[in-house]
Amino acid sequence: MYLINALAFFDSPEQWLRILLIFVLIFGAAKLPQLGSAMGKTIKNFKQEMREASSDEPAAAPPQNGAAKPAAKFCAACGNPAARPEDAFCAKCGKPL
Repeated sequence: MYLINALAFFDSPEQWLRILLIFVLIFGAAKLPQLGSAMGKTIKNFKQEMREASSDEPAAAPPQNGAAKPAAKFCAACGNPAARPEDAFCAKCGKPL
């Protein structure tokens, strides 16, 4: 949100050119491509880690009343476990369990 407000401040091409000139003076013309490449790799790695973290499912809590855990269903086509025991279709491929 703050970035959008900050970018809205720069409304003319001359202001963007001034900012670019400051970056060239600080980092040098030879370092700017390396800086851009490093930032791109950092963003790519961050997105990949976020995807991996969101795909990990949290471990199920043990039953509190001491009841036996129902047997897990697995998809015969892709091997994906059912998210809930009452599921009739695979959440990954859509085929019947």
